[in-house]
Amino acid sequence: MTGLLLTVSFLLHIVTLGAIFLLYLKCQQTYKSSDVQQIAELLDLYLEEIKAENRVLKQNLADDDRQLKQASQTLEEENDRTAQVEDEGETMPTENMSDSTETSLQAKILHLHSQGYSSEAIAKKLNCGKTEASLIIKLHAQTNNNA
Repeated sequence: MTGLLLTVSFLLHIVTLGAIFLLYLKCQQTYKSSDVQQIAELLDLYLEEIKAENRVLKQNLADDDRQLKQASQTLEEENDRTAQVEDEGETMPTENMSDSTETSLQAKILHLHSQGYSSEAIAKKLNCGKTEASLIIKLHAQTNNNA
């Protein structure tokens, strides 16, 4: 009788383990398919964002191209007017033709440093960071030492 009970118990354990294994495989397939779907949706979302950015970039490039063409046409018209004025022997008004140059922050810092100002004084005078001024001075000194 005990042998019979052990055999039945053994068979029930095998059937139970088989059922657990089948459930495990089914759950694993479900998780894999949902992961694949999530990844596909995420990639589709990224693709749409990239397409939208490309459309904006194309529009900006087209606008820049139009502005460049307008500027070149304006320049050509001014050159034509200049040539006409020169041919007529008249002088052109120079109210809009002023040349101006602006010194870079780095050049200003180095100029003030060469005059003996400290980096704190330079920073206050040029309204920039003290660290920025000292870093520019150090880089310039390092570049001169390497040269």
